[in-house]
Amino acid sequence: VRNASPFVQLKPRRIGGVTHQIPVFLTKLQAIKLAIRWLIKSTQKKTGKTVSHKLAIEIIEASKGLGSVIKKKEETHKMAEANKTFLQLI
Repeated sequence: VRNASPFVQLKPRRIGGVTHQIPVFLTKLQAIKLAIRWLIKSTQKKTGKTVSHKLAIEIIEASKGLGSVIKKKEETHKMAEANKTFLQLI
């Protein structure tokens, strides 16, 4: 789960009539909760075997640095990096 845990989360803030995605740092507990939520959602999207089997596959992929949860984490970090200029608007 630690491999899938993000460091930041994007929160929408309305500033001057425009909604910006502002990166917000997460505590360890918040990061783990978000990673577990992502694991469950990615498990539900997969078709085929039982939920426990799909969840096991997703956890194994995350431990190897692969899978949809790791992609989601990397996308979140890229968006946070792109929007870090909006941190001064908080």
